[in-house]
Amino acid sequence: MNILANVKPREEKTILSDEESVQAFQLGDEVAFNLLVKKYEYLVCSKVKVYFLLGGDREDLLQEAKLGLYKAARDFRIEGKSSFRGFAELCITRQLITAIKAGNRQKHSPLNNALSLNISRNSKRAEDDITLMEILPHPQTVCPEKAAVESENKRERTNLARNIISHRTKRICPIHEWTNIYANL
Repeated sequence: MNILANVKPREEKTILSDEESVQAFQLGDEVAFNLLVKKYEYLVCSKVKVYFLLGGDREDLLQEAKLGLYKAARDFRIEGKSSFRGFAELCITRQLITAIKAGNRQKHSPLNNALSLNISRNSKRAEDDITLMEILPHPQTVCPEKAAVESENKRERTNLARNIISHRTKRICPIHEWTNIYANL
């Protein structure tokens, strides 16, 4: 008794050209792309050996090169006059160069090199040590110097507003409102 009566026997693997594999991948065949990855693994590795990524390792470059191969398979057009191999080399090289340029820009270095405020100051004694966040003053804390300067600025704004506004305006609108309006301007 055959349990797998409704299962079709597996078809023999036919060897597809690169262009046919790419076309199959573009139509949704994941197996075709896996075959391309296996076939072009030597190309990917040989391209990665030439480049160096500051702050990264070989695996990062390998991933970028595979991403370049994926983009090549996704964007390749059979109508063109180039072969897939040449197009894949170009895409892999460009992807690697782009990744290296992005890594050299140091765009995210402030985040990567930042010091966490939630770690303890002294990691040797974690039980009685306080974090850096606990050392910082509360944002609502008033600094005496700032309070004195702000008080002086308010007094100057009030005097300036008294000199600018007319007698009639003084009767209509109290001076504290004009001081606030002038300060906002």
